[in-house]
Amino acid sequence: MMIEIKDYSLWAGGKKVLDGINLSVREGEFLAITGPTGSGKTELCYSIIGIYPNMLPCRQKGKIKVCGMDATKAKPAELAMHVAYVFQNPISQLTGYGMSVEEEVAFGLENRGVEREEMKERVERVLKTLGLWEVRKNSPFELSGGQQQKVALASVLVLEPKVLILDEPTGHLDSYGTRMVLETVDKLREEHNITTIFVSHKFKEMVKRAERVVVMLDGRIIREGKTRDVLSDAEFLRKNGMIPLPITELSEKLREEKRWKGRNAVDVEGFVARWRERR
Repeated sequence: MMIEIKDYSLWAGGKKVLDGINLSVREGEFLAITGPTGSGKTELCYSIIGIYPNMLPCRQKGKIKVCGMDATKAKPAELAMHVAYVFQNPISQLTGYGMSVEEEVAFGLENRGVEREEMKERVERVLKTLGLWEVRKNSPFELSGGQQQKVALASVLVLEPKVLILDEPTGHLDSYGTRMVLETVDKLREEHNITTIFVSHKFKEMVKRAERVVVMLDGRIIREGKTRDVLSDAEFLRKNGMIPLPITELSEKLREEKRWKGRNAVDVEGFVARWRERR
């Protein structure tokens, strides 16, 4: 397993914020984590990358292993060699170290002492992959929100991580920006078999990409399963403070009218295919 969490609890800010978390993530898997605001999603991610306990005061119980390391004891720099984290707001991730996009992306490699020729090759490769080559001389602070998120993504992907954690990475983006960023992640995952954790409220994107989804509430995992099984359960989602997809609610309404059988739909394509079958 790339990530293995056993009986993990976290106390921070004078209260218990994570309670008895058990979770395993396979190499190359795309795992979605969702839940209402304040359910503990970010705290779990911070625990995986070592922000807890190294940068924020806390008390921990249980185990977190990431790429074979004990995340409750390893230094953030050690974890950062293998795990990359992309924040919701790209501005909080941009260092401002360089005047240009390419300098910003090269910053992490310089810190690691990567040879200049290799650094140039890796920066060029990731910028071209992300569609940022044409703006490489621009300041990252002049770019659109979607492009800034790509710069933030490039700055971690250039380090060639084994694990990528996306914490609400498209929260500030419109539908086009969201698609642009996530399609790039898809491409890089396929090329490098990157294990990805996607924290989000955007169920539509989870349905397209995630094999499994974990639902959190009040610091606990309250459900884990195949993405389509979990997200089709409209009653469960509403009961726990989340809003089902419109197509899921339509399926539910049709069931009440005895015009739909089986699991609720979670995408338009699936809905149309099953609707045609019944005719």
